[in-house]
Amino acid sequence: MHEGEKSSGGGHGNPSLVLPGQSHGQRSLVSKKAVFVCCEGINILAVSTEITLVDMLLHKTKQGQDALDHLKMFAGIPPPYDKKKQMMVAADLKVLCLKPTQKFAYLRCPAHEVGWKYQVVTVTLEEKRKEKATIHHQKKQLMRLWKQAEKNIEKKTDKFTEVLKTHSFLV
Repeated sequence: MHEGEKSSGGGHGNPSLVLPGQSHGQRSLVSKKAVFVCCEGINILAVSTEITLVDMLLHKTKQGQDALDHLKMFAGIPPPYDKKKQMMVAADLKVLCLKPTQKFAYLRCPAHEVGWKYQVVTVTLEEKRKEKATIHHQKKQLMRLWKQAEKNIEKKTDKFTEVLKTHSFLV
């Protein structure tokens, strides 16, 4: 695994489904255009290090090639996708798919054993992203309150704005 993009995806203008890697398994590889963020958190049922996402698809067939063309994977959440809404595939959640006693591994564990050295980097970048996301969320809340306050004030000041418009103080 490398830092950043893992597999080439489709066109940039087409809407795609943004899926978080945490608590999702390999069954999320759907025929729609999908973007996996935080792919180091994807669950793998076998603990073997030979299993990769390419092995989960039949990449030598036409259908497998199309599926790989529709798939983008990122370690962490890069800037174009950090402000997009992430969808959850309910049928593919770890809680619903796995028995409590069934063994599984996160993709980051076998990758780290093989030699992926960006685990610490992705953790620090994820912390920075979460800080920025909380600031962004607070700004959105303030803008929502600001718009609501403008609507409330507009109801009370309608008669005054009409008077100002008749005297050409407001255009």
